[in-house]
Amino acid sequence: MPPSDRWEAVVTALQAYAAEATTDQMALAAHLGYRLDARLPCVVAAALLRGRLRDTLQLERARPATDGQLEYVVDLAREVDQAILTPLDDREMVDAWVKVFHALRAIAALRDLRPCPGDIVETAGTFGPTLAEISSISSDGRLNFMGGNGAGQRPHLVTIRARASNPGPDYDEARYKAQQAAALRRDPSQKVSEADLRDLRRWFARGRPSLADAAALTDALAKAADERPLQAILQKHPQVLAHLVMRHHGGYVASQVRLGAHYVADFILAGMTSLGLRWTLVELESPTAPLVQRDRQPSKQLRKGIQQITDWREWLQENLDQARKARRHQGLGLHGIRPDPRGLVIVGRGALTAETDPLRSQIWEKHRIDVRTYDWLVREATIDRPFGGVLDLEDDTGDAEPF
Repeated sequence: MPPSDRWEAVVTALQAYAAEATTDQMALAAHLGYRLDARLPCVVAAALLRGRLRDTLQLERARPATDGQLEYVVDLAREVDQAILTPLDDREMVDAWVKVFHALRAIAALRDLRPCPGDIVETAGTFGPTLAEISSISSDGRLNFMGGNGAGQRPHLVTIRARASNPGPDYDEARYKAQQAAALRRDPSQKVSEADLRDLRRWFARGRPSLADAAALTDALAKAADERPLQAILQKHPQVLAHLVMRHHGGYVASQVRLGAHYVADFILAGMTSLGLRWTLVELESPTAPLVQRDRQPSKQLRKGIQQITDWREWLQENLDQARKARRHQGLGLHGIRPDPRGLVIVGRGALTAETDPLRSQIWEKHRIDVRTYDWLVREATIDRPFGGVLDLEDDTGDAEPF
């Protein structure tokens, strides 16, 4: 039986599956000179008959049940308040009773839940309770969830939180949370479609930075008292940032990306790889700020940059479906973005030195956030990297280049 939209149809099928022995089974047992208890479920009766015919039909020898298997079926019988009416001589008999008890448990749960596609349920997740939207009901009573990847749960392990038959603000909020949870389950490395690439076209930065790009950044940096003029220059010369992550396929640079009502990301970069799009969150801080304080701890501006990226990641965790959804579907169009993409904070001037390297390494290991200066950015704009940006090269190999 294929997945169904109606729980009643699944219950009817499960009742037939767990029904008492058939007249044909009773007749066969009588022919074999074996008295079959008419109360036995047909699945169990079939196992008994196969046992009687094992030698005649040259079936595999019976394997004894383990202590764990016996304990499980006894606990299951107690859970559904049913008696085990046969000896548990082998694993096939244990499995037959397990199938029956699973069917009875599913019947009771489905009758209690009355689930329908579109209903929102709460179920246990890896990191605690999570919401999911029902897409269909399998023949064994399992609830299948939106989002694919085999997501689902047995009905006795879920609770209905909102019903599709009762639309309104509460249902909309629950469904939104379920969509975000489904997005977290999806494989972010899936190849982007042609429609997705068209959606990204407005951010595409073609080619490596030119002399004019590097010079414009250098001139702006010489006069900048804070990050605002540098934001404007980098928006006009996106190749400077795309070059950091660009593979031979090209790079994408999105500026001033609004994440909900409270956050605006300075830049979000993407480079195409063999595993799909790889995204990087970029926060600009003042070029006049230091990286470290006198005690070699992160400066106030650097701490602010790290917190900004942390906040953006938290927003992505809670709104991942909206972030990945195409603009034509009222999403942000960040196709394939992970809930914890790599971060990059650009702050201060000068070269990256042995004095700052330990702190930068610590920040990367703890937060997956790179820390660089604007002078480093200017330098990178003048280096031709035909096979990958510096961030990808260092992240892939684990070996940082000298500065």
